[in-house]
Amino acid sequence: MDGTLRLDAEGASAVLKLGLGGARLRFVDQARAGTQYVQLELDDGATRAHVWGMVALWDMKLVGREIAPRAQGLMVATSMSPLCRWLAPYLAKG
Repeated sequence: MDGTLRLDAEGASAVLKLGLGGARLRFVDQARAGTQYVQLELDDGATRAHVWGMVALWDMKLVGREIAPRAQGLMVATSMSPLCRWLAPYLAKG
């Protein structure tokens, strides 16, 4: 895997070259969100991206122990599970 990820959103495009630990998946503070969402943070050193949404129950094992205080970035309107499974080798542990 080469870790290249292209993001297209709201008329803008970004290409990130992820290394180990270049992605972080954590729960959004449920007290504020009202339901259980996850925050996906991508960082290749030059470019950062934030999206949030939901993942399937069987992919909860990919979510770190840290809590995001609030959701940032665009909401993904469908399950982020396929993307998170693809990103699994790059997810920071913790």
